[in-house]
Amino acid sequence: MLAERTDRFGGGAAVHGAPGYPRPIARSWRQGGPAGGGREMDALGLLRAEFGWGLLVLADRDSDRKVPGPGLPAQLVLPGADAAVVKVRHAQTGETVVRIWAEGTDRGSLQPVELGGCSIQIPSGVLVVSDVEGADSATVPLEPGMYALTVLGDAVVEAALVDVLLERA
Repeated sequence: MLAERTDRFGGGAAVHGAPGYPRPIARSWRQGGPAGGGREMDALGLLRAEFGWGLLVLADRDSDRKVPGPGLPAQLVLPGADAAVVKVRHAQTGETVVRIWAEGTDRGSLQPVELGGCSIQIPSGVLVVSDVEGADSATVPLEPGMYALTVLGDAVVEAALVDVLLERA
């Protein structure tokens, strides 16, 4: 199922009772959508948003979402105890499209620039993909466990198209 959240001001019921996480909008994505390639329907999740801080957060639904510190200037993926943060296009520059992919996805069909990677624990079985303030978010149901994340983008600086590949660690 494709979980998608695109509206900035819409509310929604909490997912599995987690306060503060809007209900994802489930719908199929049209072939050849703005993320390119026309394969979005195969993605586990999709988030189209303007990231006010230029930061994408990937965290377990039940984590306290502690955002890692600024890291090294060249570090694009910042691993933390409870979340991973990815530097993406800032809202002032435009919208960013984030797609979540399962292991086994052909890497040749994903964005060409590897931005980095890390591991993240998903004990609840629900990955939350959001901006740093949680104003825009999508949830992705997974098997509980540890996942290796590989983050790919269309550019090293201010990536506007971001693919996150999840693999069981």
